[in-house]
Amino acid sequence: SLRAGERSGNIQEVLDRYIAYSKITIETKRRIFSMLLYPTIVLATACIVVCFLVFYALPNFISLYSNFKQEPPFMTRMTIAGTHFALRYGVFVLAAAAVAAVLYGGYRRTPKGRVRIDAWKLKIPGVGPLLSKFNAAQYARTLGMLLAGGIPAIQALEVAKQSLSNACFTARLQAVIEHVRVGG
Repeated sequence: SLRAGERSGNIQEVLDRYIAYSKITIETKRRIFSMLLYPTIVLATACIVVCFLVFYALPNFISLYSNFKQEPPFMTRMTIAGTHFALRYGVFVLAAAAVAAVLYGGYRRTPKGRVRIDAWKLKIPGVGPLLSKFNAAQYARTLGMLLAGGIPAIQALEVAKQSLSNACFTARLQAVIEHVRVGG
């Protein structure tokens, strides 16, 4: 868009729009980060507490319950069984989770995988609509800045498409661009 501003003689206007766009983008990212920080801290703390209970506190209670002549309640037996499972197979569960993370990362790097994962993200309740609005706003701002800078419509659509972080949106926009290109 700087080249368009240079060609059309509106470089100051294009720079002003780019600065305003950058400020909005930075502020949006800051807000999203601050919104996700507290739940992340709570989740991490909960995981630490559960690990402490499963690997330290509950094994001590198991020996206490084994001295009673009466059978413990159902939920207590289930908790004990879960603790035994975690103590015996926890390493294997962590290894499986690590393998799954590596496979997920590999799949995410493929074009088809990225589109499918990004499409799934758009369906997550609460998060999906936020991601959709963020991508639509980002696209609209970029497209508006390019069109105001004098870039032809088809070229502006293509360049604005590259500003998106969601591959599903990008794939859908490619179909729209092709439709516009043929005059639909």
